Amino acid sequence: MSTKTTTRIAHRPLTVGMVFEGVGTILSREANDKWGARMVKFRCAVCGGVSNPARFNQMCSGVVKSCGCLEKKADREFQGRLITWVDHLQTRERKSIFTSITLFGTAGAMKRHELSKRRCDTLWRLERDRLAQKLTPERRKAIHAMAQDTDITNVASKYRVTVAEALHITRAEDKKHQEPRAALKAKIADLRSKGVNIVTPTRAQRRSCERFNIFARIYSGVRADGMIPDTEAISKAVKVIERKAA
Repeated sequence: MSTKTTTRIAHRPLTVGMVFEGVGTILSREANDKWGARMVKFRCAVCGGVSNPARFNQMCSGVVKSCGCLEKKADREFQGRLITWVDHLQTRERKSIFTSITLFGTAGAMKRHELSKRRCDTLWRLERDRLAQKLTPERRKAIHAMAQDTDITNVASKYRVTVAEALHITRAEDKKHQEPRAALKAKIADLRSKGVNIVTPTRAQRRSCERFNIFARIYSGVRADGMIPDTEAISKAVKVIERKAA
């Protein structure tokens, strides 16, 4: 029978000015963390910056290798590779993924296209920025205005954008015109004080309502009545969108 053993590092005296080769020089002793570990600040040997409080025992064991600049550098390089991946996608495939994100959310797009969340988020941001450069503010406002009383497919056809792009622009413009949350809360509190019965929807209900209205705009087989739909209506909308997308 074998037993697991944990290698323990002998207690090492801590003094300001200690040098850890390739990591940094200790500048100050900080208060212990909530687990009682000794904390220090050090000048990073990689970038020359001053670190946030770090565990002294992790510096001794080699877990800490920099003030965080190495991790940031690696993250920037990884993000650069993701951007290159998006740039090399064919237009049809890129727009297909963007459409899935817009209609089904990030989780749905991840499942449908077998992509990581970071890849989906990167593609969505790049497509958002591309749309912002492609369309003038006046054109975005015109798309938003037309979408209020016209089927979204007709809006997309007139302005030569995809349905997903038209929906994204409409959502973005809607957010710009939304009242601040504090102002809305104040209005609701004022109406309730006057005896008006207001039932505010939960977050899940709001998201379901938004998704239902999106389906209703795209597919004439499902109509929105302006009210929060019930479970049966939402299920019907989901089946329609999945059948059309298949």
